[in-house]
Amino acid sequence: MVITPLRLIPIDTDGFHLHLDAEVNGIQVNLLLDTGASRSVFSSALVKAWDNKTEKQEHSLESFGMGGSFESYIAEVKTVKFGGKFLEDYILVVHDMSHISGIMKELGQSRIDGMLGGDLLNAVGAVIDYINGNLIIGKNKYPIQYLAPDIRGIEIFVETEINNKVVSCIIDTGASKSVFNPGTSRRVFRVSKRDLYENGHSGIGVNDQHMGDRVFEFDEISFNGVVFNDVEILSFDFEGINDNYKKMGVREIDGILGGDLLNEYGGVIDYAKLTLSFGSFLG
Repeated sequence: MVITPLRLIPIDTDGFHLHLDAEVNGIQVNLLLDTGASRSVFSSALVKAWDNKTEKQEHSLESFGMGGSFESYIAEVKTVKFGGKFLEDYILVVHDMSHISGIMKELGQSRIDGMLGGDLLNAVGAVIDYINGNLIIGKNKYPIQYLAPDIRGIEIFVETEINNKVVSCIIDTGASKSVFNPGTSRRVFRVSKRDLYENGHSGIGVNDQHMGDRVFEFDEISFNGVVFNDVEILSFDFEGINDNYKKMGVREIDGILGGDLLNEYGGVIDYAKLTLSFGSFLG
């Protein structure tokens, strides 16, 4: 098994999506799983349904994620029970999820009650196992299904080698496809504009930002010494995203490792150990 260390970064400001059926504060919910979102978000309707003391902290908040930003507000909830763990006086984001639910409905999927981001996944020491299709919290396992930032938020970065070049990437289960910026594409993959072709199916994030209108293909690429075969990668300009990171004192990123590669090669994201491994290389 190839294991790569991850970094937790506090944030101030045709691929795969993941969702799971779970229980939060005694209510069955359908949640998107998005490691690229720095903070977890729950629908205003769900928060109102909780028999729990909730205090609104902020009237408005821009929560930053790879799909852009969205207007929300912060609330402090007396208790959040999730995955057999209790989190007291927990700060979360409340947002009207009707727009995202509308997108899911168009895809023939169920209403979305919230989005599990890096903060909550880190707090409960979650393990995301693409091999067996589970989100693991302690002894509890939640089956995951595949679908086509502020001060306490968390995003996960990996610094590794691709084609023997050092790159810094966000691991984003909410990105349906893996994406790299044009400069990295030239440096790491040695591609030029003539190697790119029109992409009819852009990668879509949970905030409905279409990323990557150009795509390039490779027979193989080397990821940390392991060969990935028949890889299709999107090209996207990360200038705006990196400008935001620069303001936060975070180094710029070269790209996003999305659900396509994580699923194809059996990715396992372990928040407790801060590692990314690709289990399909076992044995």
